[in-house]
Amino acid sequence: MKLNEIEAVGRAKIFTGEMRVYKDMSEFNEYIEEVDVYTAEQMQEYAKECVREAIILNSGGTVSDDMIKRAIDSAFSRRTRKMTKFETANELISFVKKKELKRGFYQKGKRIQWLVGFDMLGFMQVTTPAQVRKSRSGFNCSVTNWNVLLEENSPKLDWFLSAKYIGTELEIKND
Repeated sequence: MKLNEIEAVGRAKIFTGEMRVYKDMSEFNEYIEEVDVYTAEQMQEYAKECVREAIILNSGGTVSDDMIKRAIDSAFSRRTRKMTKFETANELISFVKKKELKRGFYQKGKRIQWLVGFDMLGFMQVTTPAQVRKSRSGFNCSVTNWNVLLEENSPKLDWFLSAKYIGTELEIKND
């Protein structure tokens, strides 16, 4: 798939020059270009097709549709596919309440994390089971804070969204 095969939703003028003082508007206007505008969903589909084509080209054609689908799904996380972005801490808090994320232990595979909570600045506080035990024994414990308003930290929130809530008590099994 080529980008020019996608129907643009509009056109926009953008400035492509340096940020400096120009002698006059005619010199400034030399750096104005008109470009096609696409929706985020169109760009996601285009990116998925590019990934699909790259996999097929690099595999010599010996890859199944299921393998391609799994590769695309792993490249485009749930959060990326839905394009969820929080502009404010209030949006984040509303989202967390709607998803019913609560304080306690979450498990995904063998990894277990304790979700402490979210604050009004958009930070998510997380710690480990060992730190929870330390805190319950009366000692200070460490907590990691992630600003989930920043896109680079969204996978940390995604981990909790896809993990299983296992409660506030952790059962230790000795095998």
